[in-house]
Amino acid sequence: MSKKITPSQQEFIEVAAKSLAAGIVLEEEPMRGVYTFFLDKRPGYVANHLANPELIALAKARSKDYKAKKNHSLLEEIRVASNDKYLTASTVCQEYNISVDWVRKNIMPHINVLEVDNPHYKSALPMKLVRLSEVRAWANAHSGEVQAAQSRKRKNETSPAERWEREKLARAQAAKDAIERAKIEEQRRIRKREREDHKKHKIQEYFEKIKGNVPYRKVLPETVELHLGPTNSGKTHDAVQFLAKEGKGVFASPLRMLAREVYETLSLQLGSERVGLMTGEEQINPDADIICCTAEMAPMQGEVLVLDEIHWISDPDRGWAWLKLLLGGEYKHIRICGPVQAEKVIHKAIANSINYQTHYHSRLAPLTFVGGVTIGKIPYRSVIVAFSKKAVLALAREIQNASGQPVGALYGALPPSTRVEQIRKFVKGEYKYLVSTDVIGHGVNLPCDNIAFAQTVKFDGSTRRDLYPWEAAQIAGRAGRFGLATEGRVYILHSKMGLEVNKKLVEEGCNVAVGTKTDQRLENIKGVLRPTLAQLGNPPVEDLVFALAAWKSAILPVLQQHPWILSQNVSPLIERANSIREMNVSINVEDAWAIIMAPIDAENIKFSAYIKAVAGTDSLSRFVPSRNRIKGMSLDVAEVSCKDVRDLRCFNMMFPDKGELDYQTLLEAEEALSSHISELIPQMVKNAPYGKCSSCGASCPPWFSECNSCHTSHRYNNYYDNDDEWDD
Repeated sequence: MSKKITPSQQEFIEVAAKSLAAGIVLEEEPMRGVYTFFLDKRPGYVANHLANPELIALAKARSKDYKAKKNHSLLEEIRVASNDKYLTASTVCQEYNISVDWVRKNIMPHINVLEVDNPHYKSALPMKLVRLSEVRAWANAHSGEVQAAQSRKRKNETSPAERWEREKLARAQAAKDAIERAKIEEQRRIRKREREDHKKHKIQEYFEKIKGNVPYRKVLPETVELHLGPTNSGKTHDAVQFLAKEGKGVFASPLRMLAREVYETLSLQLGSERVGLMTGEEQINPDADIICCTAEMAPMQGEVLVLDEIHWISDPDRGWAWLKLLLGGEYKHIRICGPVQAEKVIHKAIANSINYQTHYHSRLAPLTFVGGVTIGKIPYRSVIVAFSKKAVLALAREIQNASGQPVGALYGALPPSTRVEQIRKFVKGEYKYLVSTDVIGHGVNLPCDNIAFAQTVKFDGSTRRDLYPWEAAQIAGRAGRFGLATEGRVYILHSKMGLEVNKKLVEEGCNVAVGTKTDQRLENIKGVLRPTLAQLGNPPVEDLVFALAAWKSAILPVLQQHPWILSQNVSPLIERANSIREMNVSINVEDAWAIIMAPIDAENIKFSAYIKAVAGTDSLSRFVPSRNRIKGMSLDVAEVSCKDVRDLRCFNMMFPDKGELDYQTLLEAEEALSSHISELIPQMVKNAPYGKCSSCGASCPPWFSECNSCHTSHRYNNYYDNDDEWDD
């Protein structure tokens, strides 16, 4: 029974048949084998594909006695019948024992060359063929050159014995190299085991030393009062007025903007000489009787502590500051402000040691959920909310085009002074509308009558998700601020940009904002605990990484006793500590701990630069932009640069004599950047490329450059363009 022909064999047969019909014999493998097998052994099959009658007859004649002759007899007869054959450069070099390069450089330029499709790979370059008769004629005419080329090739060749000896030496060297690599790999594994054993030993050593505990106060306060209620209920106002009445103390908040707002209010009320401001980037009158600050900067003792936005105690990165003040702050009078739902975690924190009173506040101005609104019908004094810079700028452009009124923009990447400027223009009425992210949701007072949600989906640092009802309530509650507006109205904005907005969620947030409904998530929040250098036992710098790793395990029994507390993720701290250890710089443990805990972004300016600056081996002044450079910056670049300068200011406050930084120069650079950004904002609002198709101009999601129709059209057009396979 004859063996079936495979598709690949069939393809080679057809190539062989067509080449023979054209009088061409290809010497290249695997065509040579195809000729031999299918012409010598199956000439009858191949003959059916041949167009030349003479070749068909020759093939059929050979079909009866192919077993007697298994060599290239038929192939030779075909060559004779064809009178000539075509050769490739490699075949010529085999015929004459010369190099391929010499053939291509010296023979082929002087004779006729035929280009044919490569029979092996359709996508390969065409094969260049020459006739045997022409090659022989040229070789006879230039026999001296051919003999010289043959001589050169023979000199470069080696005998079989020499090749065998060379291969033998190569195998021996390869075996030797393999043994050496195995030794190196084994040494690497040994060193790795030693490092792991050393790490385990050190971690166990510090685990036995560390005594995990939570913050606690030695002196109990005389009074503790909770001011709890929804947004715009006057809870923070009452606590701040108590602070003003007592005349000494601290107001601690999560945002620099909120701390500055209270600072300015108390400065007008009591006089600027009696009030100071302290944040990670600036200090104004730090020895004043009353200090307004971010929670991280608050001192641990004093007369009065107003701890605002207590639900920030659950923030994974900053919650430790609220927990530290709540459990360990030694103040005579403590006032805690936050939503009603946070009472549960406060009660767990202080109920066993402190008697406290609770004041429940009701919203002072009415808040109503109205429903949907379009861009052209948004009322004046409205704040429109979205959750990305691109969405904010795209919406601002659309609203400005529809209303003919200037529109402000507010988002997280803006420097604080630019945010203040945008809010000031809205307050003064220069902006009829303000498009903002959720930066307005943390106690910032705005004289807005309306909040319009254009989006209810946000990216929380790890995933895109719907707002929680209490988060929606924090934002919705900004509408109708008591004393700044008569009432508040909440809308959902229907735009054509594909932004996701959930009507039911916004309505539920309004109910939470007025106190008629609660959000269970906020009731179950937990405080966040972070280690201190003292808890770690003041280890040497090179052991900080081990002490932090040991703290993760040592704190577990404490967390079991206090189930309402979680430990902070110390992996980023361990990573920074390991960087210091690997750099092997000369700094004391206090400075190392300070830079590890510093609230600086180590992405644009590498953390290693800060470490070297602390060690006194590097200057950070090169990262401060000049005024000329600032003038040419785009909005994105200016925002990043301004963030870098704020980080440098924070570093300079922590290490005034390190990094060759001048605080006044940094302040001037930030002011120049903020001013430049403020100038660019109106231009970006007017010409923002986001939210519209770059091809047809139709509305599209801000994170895409094209609408779906244009994107699909361009994708298929690009696919078919210049595609020869589809041409007839």
